[in-house]
Amino acid sequence: MKHGYTNRTDQLGRAVRKTYQGPDAAKRQAAETRALTALQGLFPVPPLLDEGDGWLEVGFVDGRHGQDLIDEGHAAEVLHSCGRALRHLQTLDPRLFDPALTGQATATGQILRHGDFGPNNLLFDDHFEVVAALDWEFSRVGEPIADLAWCEFIVRMHHADEVDALPALFEGYGATPPWAHRQQAMLERCDELLDFVTLWNPRVPGSTSGSSARRPSAAGPSEAQSLVVTVKVPTASAMSSPSAVTTSAESNTTVAPFLPTSARATSSSPTLAGLR
Repeated sequence: MKHGYTNRTDQLGRAVRKTYQGPDAAKRQAAETRALTALQGLFPVPPLLDEGDGWLEVGFVDGRHGQDLIDEGHAAEVLHSCGRALRHLQTLDPRLFDPALTGQATATGQILRHGDFGPNNLLFDDHFEVVAALDWEFSRVGEPIADLAWCEFIVRMHHADEVDALPALFEGYGATPPWAHRQQAMLERCDELLDFVTLWNPRVPGSTSGSSARRPSAAGPSEAQSLVVTVKVPTASAMSSPSAVTTSAESNTTVAPFLPTSARATSSSPTLAGLR
Protein backbone atom coordinates (compact mmCIF):
# COMPACT_ATOMS: atom_id res chain seq x y z
CA MET A 1 0.00 0.00 0.00
CA LYS A 2 1.03 3.61 -0.49
CA HIS A 3 3.11 5.04 2.39
CA GLY A 4 4.14 1.58 3.55
CA TYR A 5 7.95 1.37 3.37
CA THR A 6 9.63 -0.87 5.94
CA ASN A 7 7.14 -3.75 5.88
CA ARG A 8 4.72 -5.22 3.38
CA THR A 9 1.17 -3.89 3.72
CA ASP A 10 -1.81 -5.20 1.74
CA GLN A 11 -5.42 -4.07 1.80
CA LEU A 12 -7.80 -7.01 2.03
CA GLY A 13 -11.27 -5.51 1.71
CA ARG A 14 -11.90 -3.61 4.94
CA ALA A 15 -8.76 -5.00 6.54
CA VAL A 16 -5.05 -4.26 6.18
CA ARG A 17 -2.48 -7.01 6.61
CA LYS A 18 1.01 -6.02 7.70
CA THR A 19 3.79 -8.54 7.15
CA TYR A 20 6.92 -7.67 9.08
CA GLN A 21 10.23 -7.52 7.30
CA GLY A 22 13.76 -6.82 8.45
CA PRO A 23 15.46 -7.37 11.82
CA ASP A 24 13.68 -7.88 15.14
CA ALA A 25 10.42 -8.61 13.33
CA ALA A 26 8.92 -10.61 16.21
CA LYS A 27 9.84 -7.92 18.72
CA ARG A 28 8.34 -5.18 16.56
CA GLN A 29 5.16 -7.15 16.01
CA ALA A 30 4.81 -7.70 19.76
CA ALA A 31 5.24 -3.97 20.40
CA GLU A 32 2.57 -3.12 17.84
CA THR A 33 0.14 -5.72 19.17
CA ARG A 34 0.62 -4.39 22.69
CA ALA A 35 -0.02 -0.79 21.60
CA LEU A 36 -3.09 -1.56 19.48
CA THR A 37 -4.59 -3.61 22.30
CA ALA A 38 -3.79 -1.20 25.13
CA LEU A 39 -4.89 1.97 23.35
CA GLN A 40 -8.30 0.83 22.09
CA GLY A 41 -10.84 3.36 23.33
CA LEU A 42 -8.13 5.64 24.69
CA PHE A 43 -6.41 6.86 21.55
CA PRO A 44 -7.35 6.63 17.85
CA VAL A 45 -5.83 3.40 16.59
CA PRO A 46 -7.19 0.87 14.09
CA PRO A 47 -8.81 -2.23 15.60
CA LEU A 48 -6.65 -5.32 15.77
CA LEU A 49 -8.51 -8.07 13.91
CA ASP A 50 -6.13 -11.00 13.78
CA GLU A 51 -2.46 -11.93 13.90
CA GLY A 52 -0.14 -14.80 13.23
CA ASP A 53 3.53 -15.61 12.88
CA GLY A 54 5.08 -12.50 11.33
CA TRP A 55 1.86 -10.69 10.45
CA LEU A 56 -1.17 -8.92 11.84
CA GLU A 57 -4.41 -7.54 10.41
CA VAL A 58 -6.12 -4.32 11.45
CA GLY A 59 -9.37 -2.78 10.38
CA PHE A 60 -9.22 -0.35 7.47
CA VAL A 61 -9.78 3.21 8.67
CA ASP A 62 -11.21 5.82 6.32
CA GLY A 63 -9.12 8.97 6.40
CA ARG A 64 -6.61 11.15 4.59
CA HIS A 65 -2.90 10.55 5.01
CA GLY A 66 -1.13 13.41 6.75
CA GLN A 67 1.64 13.77 4.19
CA ASP A 68 -0.85 13.91 1.35
CA LEU A 69 -2.70 16.71 3.15
CA ILE A 70 0.54 18.63 3.68
CA ASP A 71 1.32 18.30 -0.02
CA GLU A 72 -2.12 19.76 -0.73
CA GLY A 73 -1.35 22.89 1.30
CA HIS A 74 -2.75 22.01 4.73
CA ALA A 75 0.50 21.83 6.70
CA ALA A 76 -0.56 24.16 9.52
CA GLU A 77 -3.84 22.34 10.15
CA VAL A 78 -2.19 18.91 10.04
CA LEU A 79 0.69 19.88 12.31
CA HIS A 80 -1.54 21.58 14.87
CA SER A 81 -3.56 18.38 15.07
CA CYS A 82 -0.35 16.33 15.33
CA GLY A 83 0.67 18.38 18.34
CA ARG A 84 -2.69 17.99 20.06
CA ALA A 85 -2.78 14.25 19.41
CA LEU A 86 0.73 13.80 20.77
CA ARG A 87 -0.08 15.77 23.91
CA HIS A 88 -3.10 13.52 24.47
CA LEU A 89 -1.02 10.36 23.97
CA GLN A 90 1.48 11.57 26.54
CA THR A 91 -1.21 12.04 29.18
CA LEU A 92 -2.01 8.32 29.17
CA ASP A 93 -0.57 5.99 31.78
CA PRO A 94 2.83 4.65 30.60
CA ARG A 95 2.05 1.41 32.38
CA LEU A 96 -0.20 0.64 29.42
CA PHE A 97 3.03 -0.27 27.61
CA ASP A 98 5.02 -1.40 30.62
CA PRO A 99 2.95 -2.72 33.54
CA ALA A 100 6.13 -3.21 35.55
CA LEU A 101 6.72 0.53 35.87
CA THR A 102 6.41 1.91 39.38
CA GLY A 103 4.75 5.14 40.37
CA GLN A 104 8.19 6.66 40.87
CA ALA A 105 9.14 5.85 37.28
CA THR A 106 6.04 7.52 35.91
CA ALA A 107 6.73 10.57 38.04
CA THR A 108 10.10 11.09 36.32
CA GLY A 109 8.46 12.08 33.03
CA GLN A 110 8.42 8.76 31.18
CA ILE A 111 5.48 8.63 28.76
CA LEU A 112 4.01 6.51 25.97
CA ARG A 113 6.19 6.89 22.90
CA HIS A 114 4.99 6.01 19.41
CA GLY A 115 8.52 5.73 18.02
CA ASP A 116 7.79 7.04 14.51
CA PHE A 117 5.32 9.81 15.21
CA GLY A 118 4.38 12.34 12.58
CA PRO A 119 2.09 13.05 9.66
CA ASN A 120 3.67 10.03 7.98
CA ASN A 121 1.76 7.73 10.33
CA LEU A 122 -1.48 9.62 10.94
CA LEU A 123 -4.85 9.60 9.16
CA PHE A 124 -7.17 12.62 9.36
CA ASP A 125 -10.83 13.37 8.78
CA ASP A 126 -12.19 16.30 6.77
CA HIS A 127 -11.74 18.58 9.79
CA PHE A 128 -8.08 17.62 10.23
CA GLU A 129 -8.78 15.60 13.36
CA VAL A 130 -6.69 12.46 13.82
CA VAL A 131 -8.80 9.35 13.18
CA ALA A 132 -5.99 6.77 13.36
CA ALA A 133 -2.35 6.54 14.35
CA LEU A 134 -0.59 3.76 12.47
CA ASP A 135 2.62 1.72 12.70
CA TRP A 136 3.28 1.20 16.41
CA GLU A 137 6.10 -1.29 15.93
CA PHE A 138 8.69 1.00 17.55
CA SER A 139 6.42 1.99 20.43
CA ARG A 140 7.68 1.95 23.99
CA VAL A 141 7.95 4.08 27.10
CA GLY A 142 10.32 7.00 26.64
CA GLU A 143 11.03 10.71 26.90
CA PRO A 144 8.33 13.22 25.88
CA ILE A 145 10.58 15.13 23.48
CA ALA A 146 11.38 12.11 21.29
CA ASP A 147 8.11 11.93 19.32
CA LEU A 148 7.74 15.70 19.13
CA ALA A 149 11.23 16.12 17.69
CA TRP A 150 10.71 13.29 15.22
CA CYS A 151 7.51 14.86 13.94
CA GLU A 152 9.52 18.02 13.30
CA PHE A 153 12.22 15.94 11.60
CA ILE A 154 9.66 14.45 9.20
CA VAL A 155 8.57 17.93 8.16
CA ARG A 156 12.12 19.22 7.74
CA MET A 157 13.22 16.21 5.73
CA HIS A 158 10.16 15.44 3.61
CA HIS A 159 8.33 18.76 3.45
CA ALA A 160 11.08 21.36 3.55
CA ASP A 161 8.86 23.93 1.89
CA GLU A 162 6.52 23.77 4.90
CA VAL A 163 9.04 24.44 7.66
CA ASP A 164 7.35 27.78 8.33
CA ALA A 165 4.28 25.81 9.48
CA LEU A 166 6.18 24.11 12.32
CA PRO A 167 5.00 26.65 14.96
CA ALA A 168 1.54 25.11 14.54
CA LEU A 169 2.95 21.79 15.78
CA PHE A 170 4.25 23.35 18.97
CA GLU A 171 1.11 25.41 19.45
CA GLY A 172 -1.01 22.27 19.25
CA TYR A 173 1.37 20.47 21.60
CA GLY A 174 1.32 23.34 24.07
CA ALA A 175 5.07 23.81 24.40
CA THR A 176 8.21 24.50 22.36
CA PRO A 177 11.21 22.69 23.86
CA PRO A 178 14.61 24.34 23.26
CA TRP A 179 16.08 23.72 19.82
CA ALA A 180 19.18 22.06 21.29
CA HIS A 181 17.00 19.43 22.99
CA ARG A 182 14.95 18.77 19.87
CA GLN A 183 18.11 18.59 17.78
CA GLN A 184 19.66 16.03 20.13
CA ALA A 185 16.50 13.90 20.08
CA MET A 186 16.53 13.86 16.28
CA LEU A 187 20.15 12.74 16.22
CA GLU A 188 19.48 9.98 18.74
CA ARG A 189 16.63 8.65 16.63
CA CYS A 190 18.82 8.77 13.52
CA ASP A 191 21.37 6.65 15.38
CA GLU A 192 18.66 4.14 16.32
CA LEU A 193 17.51 3.84 12.72
CA LEU A 194 21.07 3.48 11.48
CA ASP A 195 21.48 0.55 13.85
CA PHE A 196 18.24 -0.92 12.52
CA VAL A 197 19.34 -0.59 8.90
CA THR A 198 22.78 -1.97 9.73
CA LEU A 199 21.19 -5.12 11.14
CA TRP A 200 19.19 -5.38 7.92
CA ASN A 201 22.23 -4.87 5.70
CA PRO A 202 25.62 -5.11 7.46
CA ARG A 203 27.33 -3.74 4.35
CA VAL A 204 26.08 -0.22 5.14
CA PRO A 205 29.29 1.86 4.98
CA GLY A 206 30.52 3.48 8.16
CA SER A 207 27.74 2.13 10.38
CA THR A 208 29.37 1.07 13.61
CA SER A 209 26.55 0.20 15.98
CA GLY A 210 25.99 2.76 18.70
CA SER A 211 28.68 5.13 17.52
CA SER A 212 27.95 8.83 17.47
CA ALA A 213 30.94 9.14 15.11
CA ARG A 214 28.49 8.54 12.29
CA ARG A 215 27.21 12.06 12.74
CA PRO A 216 28.88 14.77 10.70
CA SER A 217 30.85 17.51 12.33
CA ALA A 218 30.24 21.15 11.61
CA ALA A 219 33.41 21.12 9.55
CA GLY A 220 32.04 18.88 6.84
CA PRO A 221 30.42 15.61 5.82
CA SER A 222 31.38 12.25 7.21
CA GLU A 223 30.84 8.69 6.11
CA ALA A 224 27.20 9.14 7.15
CA GLN A 225 26.74 11.12 3.93
CA SER A 226 26.32 7.87 2.04
CA LEU A 227 23.43 6.86 4.32
CA VAL A 228 21.14 9.84 3.93
CA VAL A 229 18.93 7.92 1.55
CA THR A 230 18.28 5.28 4.18
CA VAL A 231 17.53 7.17 7.36
CA LYS A 232 18.16 10.77 6.41
CA VAL A 233 21.19 11.06 8.66
CA PRO A 234 22.81 14.52 8.51
CA THR A 235 25.48 15.26 5.94
CA ALA A 236 26.93 18.68 6.61
CA SER A 237 24.98 21.90 7.05
CA ALA A 238 21.20 22.04 6.81
CA MET A 239 19.95 22.37 10.35
CA SER A 240 22.61 24.20 12.29
CA SER A 241 19.78 26.44 13.46
CA PRO A 242 16.05 25.78 13.88
CA SER A 243 15.19 27.71 10.74
CA ALA A 244 17.94 26.57 8.39
CA VAL A 245 17.11 24.06 5.69
CA THR A 246 19.48 23.85 2.75
CA THR A 247 20.35 21.44 -0.01
CA SER A 248 23.56 19.61 -0.77
CA ALA A 249 24.83 16.79 -2.93
CA GLU A 250 24.17 13.35 -1.51
CA SER A 251 25.07 9.78 -2.30
CA ASN A 252 22.44 7.71 -4.07
CA THR A 253 23.14 4.60 -2.00
CA THR A 254 20.09 2.39 -1.50
CA VAL A 255 21.03 -0.06 1.22
CA ALA A 256 17.53 -0.90 2.48
CA PRO A 257 13.93 -0.28 1.41
CA PHE A 258 13.41 2.17 4.26
CA LEU A 259 12.21 5.13 2.21
CA PRO A 260 10.12 5.31 -0.95
CA THR A 261 11.96 5.94 -4.18
CA SER A 262 10.53 9.44 -4.36
CA ALA A 263 12.12 10.27 -1.01
CA ARG A 264 15.58 8.97 -1.84
CA ALA A 265 18.37 11.43 -2.10
CA THR A 266 19.00 13.48 -5.20
CA SER A 267 21.29 16.39 -5.78
CA SER A 268 18.43 18.76 -5.09
CA SER A 269 16.72 17.13 -2.09
CA PRO A 270 16.84 18.82 1.32
CA THR A 271 19.05 17.09 3.85
CA LEU A 272 19.29 17.14 7.58
CA ALA A 273 22.84 18.19 7.03
CA GLY A 274 22.96 20.61 9.83
CA LEU A 275 21.59 18.70 12.73
CA ARG A 276 24.95 19.45 14.29
